[in-house]
Amino acid sequence: MTLNPKRTKGSNYTRGGQILFHNLRMFLQINAALIRWTCFGVLILTALLCYLFLDKDTLMGAYYYWINQTVSVFRPESHVMQTEWQGTVYTSTLGSQLQNPILIAANSRFWLWTQIYLLISCVIGIVFLSVAMWYFKKKGDEQTEEHFIRGMQKATPKELAKQLKKDKRQSDFKLDGIGIFKERFEVQHLLLDGTTGAGKSVALRKFLTWIRERGDKAIIY
Repeated sequence: MTLNPKRTKGSNYTRGGQILFHNLRMFLQINAALIRWTCFGVLILTALLCYLFLDKDTLMGAYYYWINQTVSVFRPESHVMQTEWQGTVYTSTLGSQLQNPILIAANSRFWLWTQIYLLISCVIGIVFLSVAMWYFKKKGDEQTEEHFIRGMQKATPKELAKQLKKDKRQSDFKLDGIGIFKERFEVQHLLLDGTTGAGKSVALRKFLTWIRERGDKAIIY
């Protein structure tokens, strides 16, 4: 019986394919969500810029221009149309409205500035997308490097004391002025290990002195 059984090549092929497609699916899912929300933001920002910075005549001119273009699909050019412009209602045929230079110029101006605002919004969207991707990568690196799952960790006494104090789990028992024990450690398992002369007996005496000062009892076996 071997302690390290070898996987078959077919098993490795299947496992590799599962890992690859899982990573690819997660990558596409995250990027699709980022791109989708970025596109929504670009469209909303473009509409907001048009509303804030385009004058009323340009917006109304473009509105009436496309109303006339839509009506022309269903109605003849002799159809009578009414247009309210700068507080005055004008009545004319659909054909005249389609050739109205004011509405044509307003529509051209509207689309010119819409494209400019769209370009500005796209630049802002790309910056946002880059920052979001950088942030996600940074958080992923932090989780990979710093996230501790289980098992033992090697640390200096000062590092251990600092971490326990940060987590608010530090015991009031200090060994030579350093709090390297977590709270309620005395009712759990404690291992003092070291070579002869390392100071195990000294540490144990200090520990027992602390217990006696608290008025507690200890069992040594």
